Amino acid sequence: TVQLTMKAQETKPQLIYVGDPMCSWCYGFSDELIEIAQAFKNNVYFKIIVGGLKPYTKVALAYFNICDQYKVSFDDFKSAFESDDFKQLTKNDFGYSQQMGVRGFPSMILIKNNKATLVSNGYQKTDGIINTINKLIEE
Repeated sequence: TVQLTMKAQETKPQLIYVGDPMCSWCYGFSDELIEIAQAFKNNVYFKIIVGGLKPYTKVALAYFNICDQYKVSFDDFKSAFESDDFKQLTKNDFGYSQQMGVRGFPSMILIKNNKATLVSNGYQKTDGIINTINKLIEE
């Protein structure tokens, strides 16, 4: 368990998904992620961060197939990917992921009452994750 500070105005628990675009298990987890986000859309703040499977990849070309798959302009992506702002945001996400103790992807963390608890690490099915989140929210 890691102690983290949440914004004072956040009274709902925060559910954080940590994944990475280069992680095949994260792609496989996409249906579960959608179901979980829907199940808790009124009960938690939901946040997605990049975990850093391949930290500081300098070659935007590694993401060409992903852009093509999701119909994103590769030129626009490359411009953003190589920008200083994007690099800083990505570095912030990597640091946040490490601070929370994430060691595998995909991972989910629930922050409630300034306490972060690992909900899942690695691919898991929806039902088990939803049950765990419900128990943590009820505590």
